Amino acid sequence: MKNLLTTFLKKDASGYSHARLNWLTELNQIDEIASIKLSIHHITTIPNDPKLTLPEKINILIAIEDANEAAVHMQTTQFVKADYLSAQVADNIINNHYAYHRILFLAYTKLFAISYGRPSDQQPSKHLKLTIVTRALIAAANMLKWRYFEHATAPANLWEQVNAIYQRADEDMLCNQLTKPFKHLPSTTITSLFLQLHMFGSLNFSNLLKQHLDVIAQLLQSWMSEVRVKKNIEPYHLFYIDLNKDHPANRIRKKHPEGQCLFWDLDEIEYIINDYVQSLKSNKTPHALQQIEAKNTQIINEALCFLKNEWSKDNYKRQRRKEPRLKTERVVTVTIGINNICELLKLSNLTTHSARSMLDGTLNDRRLATSVVMRGDTNTLTIGKEKWTVLDESNSGLGSLISQRNAPNIKPNKLVAILSKNENTKPTLNLVRYIRQMSGGQLKIGMEIYTDNPTLISLKKLDLRKEKDVHPHTPPIISHLNFLAIYIPQNIMLERAASFILPKADFIPNAFYEILFKNKREIVKLQSPIESGDDWVRLDFPEELK
Repeated sequence: MKNLLTTFLKKDASGYSHARLNWLTELNQIDEIASIKLSIHHITTIPNDPKLTLPEKINILIAIEDANEAAVHMQTTQFVKADYLSAQVADNIINNHYAYHRILFLAYTKLFAISYGRPSDQQPSKHLKLTIVTRALIAAANMLKWRYFEHATAPANLWEQVNAIYQRADEDMLCNQLTKPFKHLPSTTITSLFLQLHMFGSLNFSNLLKQHLDVIAQLLQSWMSEVRVKKNIEPYHLFYIDLNKDHPANRIRKKHPEGQCLFWDLDEIEYIINDYVQSLKSNKTPHALQQIEAKNTQIINEALCFLKNEWSKDNYKRQRRKEPRLKTERVVTVTIGINNICELLKLSNLTTHSARSMLDGTLNDRRLATSVVMRGDTNTLTIGKEKWTVLDESNSGLGSLISQRNAPNIKPNKLVAILSKNENTKPTLNLVRYIRQMSGGQLKIGMEIYTDNPTLISLKKLDLRKEKDVHPHTPPIISHLNFLAIYIPQNIMLERAASFILPKADFIPNAFYEILFKNKREIVKLQSPIESGDDWVRLDFPEELK
């Protein structure tokens, strides 16, 4: 801290501006959240302080941010890696870090705008302008990351503001000038930071976990420096930004983008992603990924696989409704996660009275009814207590409105079982296809109906060994514990063959399993899955058991 103040004091600044930074020495005696709150208080007053010149205001902001940078980075890393935080603690960290980056962004943006209303001889130097813009874009990226951590949308007018900054910087021919916004960061350009922010913004509604979002933000720092932006569209371009709209980067579809736009492709990045994914499959971690701060390589692999699907040029498929949905409004009970749904199906195999009582919270066998919840699985929603409101539905899908706080772990490709009073007592099995942020802290969930008649089946992993590999006193077939899976019957209307879903933790490709289904027992070799999520895989149902 002393070195930081000494550096600032050497600048051409007034005694008053020195006094505005005396409080920085207090940051060493207080905790990180308190230091962030204190910094927010001082940053708020700087842009409108009439006693400070424009360069002094800029340099004071830079000094404050430099003083907090290490502590902010450390606490962000700790928050991302933490699995279990109370809602109160998490909200306190998120709200304060978001507010800190938000106030920095607004302060830099305001000072940059002020500089353009002055004669050229009174404007900041080119170096200082570069610093203002790059730090504003980095603050915007951090601000957006903290919003996405709690599955919230970008702040109002964010894209309009950053687009305006970029266009002004482009007029001054600053966008492709190399600069170091922070000492610990590599040299970068305004264009690279601008693309990082917009591509990160395109992940809105993905509902990725905070670990995935942080990994992607780190990957974008190196990837976007290689992307070449053009003002005219070419056939190979994949993404674009409309500089006159308050919207992040969009994928180019059939409609030709109009307006003042920037265009680019991701061919090189798609190649890198595919290479990384293949390396991780072979248990090899590329050197570039070794530099990524992450809890484990599985998190990195999951983030890469998500980007591979989203940014692929050839294999990208946009989810479309198969048929129109009818408006409705009914309250349903939900359970999330493959293991929890299997437990729910076991409950639904009780008597009709017991299943109905479960909806009303009066199930007689209370120990059985709460067994799913008492395991402490964070993906479990309490049976009979947590409710979603179904707004529209069809034979193949439905839409539901829920409170964001009631579903902290809901995300695309999650399995959801829905139990309704208005229908039969058996739950329907659904797959979350998209999530949209609504006003008032609510989420609109779009789901595809897999089946309204899910059936439990029992599986057992087998170890089939050749005679020469088996000890004389060891049986040739070694059995493991039974586990449950879900049978999905054939759907002729949707042209979907029979399949079954089992826990990903219990699945080994090309391994032998004993399957018990409708009093038939067969040993089959399970091949590659046709679809998968975070905790489940779906496979074609064996012909031997049909």
